[in-house]
Amino acid sequence: RDFPALLREDIKIKEYLRKPDKDQHTAKPRECTAIRQNGERFPAQIALFLMEVGGETMLQIVVTDLSKHKKSESKIQYLNQHDPLTGLCNRHFFLQELDKVVAKAKAGGGHSNMLYVNLEQLGRINTELSYAAGDRLLFKVAKLLRDKVREQDLVARFGGDEFTLL
Repeated sequence: RDFPALLREDIKIKEYLRKPDKDQHTAKPRECTAIRQNGERFPAQIALFLMEVGGETMLQIVVTDLSKHKKSESKIQYLNQHDPLTGLCNRHFFLQELDKVVAKAKAGGGHSNMLYVNLEQLGRINTELSYAAGDRLLFKVAKLLRDKVREQDLVARFGGDEFTLL
């Protein structure tokens, strides 16, 4: 991230560290970007706890590395939006994006085109040759579509034997 964003984050963390008081023994954990000794930045969470030790109030600061958590979160989001066989966007994600495009077009914000492709003989291929052959066909069609569209175009596996392009 850029330096001004890190500086704003640094100011927010300083304010956060000032928050806990004796009536509130914990402060809501905050996410931030932390820096390792080698200079590498990583996502972290800071949690503050006030505690009494020997009659003295002390502040405990717990910093948790969120790198693995963020990677898992990202992977789950990817799996939620993509077809596992082809790697294309799935029907759910495509319909969300289509809603946005339709709303933009209704508001006078341009136009789009949609193409629907149905592989009518996929069931026959699965039955006569094998499901593995049908999967290979789906994968090759997905690659062909992905290779032939622009980067800003959206290609999705809409159903078992259906593809859509927006």
